[in-house]
Amino acid sequence: MRFKRSYLWYLIGLVALLVLPQVISSPYTMFLLNMAVIYIILALGLNVVFGMTGMLNLASLAFSGIGAYTSGVLAVRFGLPFPLALIGAVLVTMAFGLVIGLPTIRIGGHYLAFMTIAFGEIMRLIFQNWTPVTGGAIGLSGIKYATIGPLVFKTHWSYYYLSVTLLLIMVYIANRVRVSKLGRAFEAVRGSEVAARALGINTYYHKVLAFVLGAAFGGVAGTLYAFLMRYVDPGTFTFEDSARVLTMVMVGGRGSIAGVVVGAFLLTFLPEWLRFLKDYYMAIYGLGILLIVLFLPGGVASLWDKVRARLAASRRSPAVQTSAGKG
Repeated sequence: MRFKRSYLWYLIGLVALLVLPQVISSPYTMFLLNMAVIYIILALGLNVVFGMTGMLNLASLAFSGIGAYTSGVLAVRFGLPFPLALIGAVLVTMAFGLVIGLPTIRIGGHYLAFMTIAFGEIMRLIFQNWTPVTGGAIGLSGIKYATIGPLVFKTHWSYYYLSVTLLLIMVYIANRVRVSKLGRAFEAVRGSEVAARALGINTYYHKVLAFVLGAAFGGVAGTLYAFLMRYVDPGTFTFEDSARVLTMVMVGGRGSIAGVVVGAFLLTFLPEWLRFLKDYYMAIYGLGILLIVLFLPGGVASLWDKVRARLAASRRSPAVQTSAGKG
């Protein structure tokens, strides 16, 4: 019964995703929806690294930038279509994740966070100064519309369905990782590396693997961004945006896929919903995030768990009273 209920909720969410563009007439709102999908994929990748394995990675936007520039260069310089550019971007970002992860993960702790910040800054400078390849400070332009066979995704509405399709694939991958033996090993590493090693888990191997998987998610998100904007510039992939993705994971609930989806969606649209406050909206935006972190340390996902526990308790209490009355 529990499985059927969860399946029903997933089905309702899928129908809502498919129907949502049909009730939206604003191109800007559709653009924000596409950006929300991109941020959700980024947050899912960070959730593998930080939420499941416990490593603080602050270079998620650097991997997204690598994916965006790789797919953009493959599309502009070599004329590859969207699917091949996507595959190339994912492979390149995974390679970067492996090369960066192998030495830095041995450091661990807060030093790992500092190393990822440094890596993000190095990549931003490369994007900005490697003019023959990236276009330099001007950026990389000339990216054509995403095409898959006869399908051409020209509008924000059509592109949304492409984005959501990839999002569903990435959610499925993240969920399969979470419930698999690999995901349980990740959680063991997050809980205690000493205990994980005592159980025979190669902690270094699993941490590197998590880093590579997180980079792959960044490659998908970067490709979606490049073909959505049809232009890539180095000012997009900054430490501030990496911190924003980290906030999405914290607000949604680290380790929870549904929570991360809600957190990324909420923090994408919340600044727009608060625009009417003008000069005060950033202060209220920050205060809202602070309150969530203080009173819901487990994120939005923990709130749903509390509500579900209370509902289950309320359903059990009449049965308990009835049995007590009979006794």
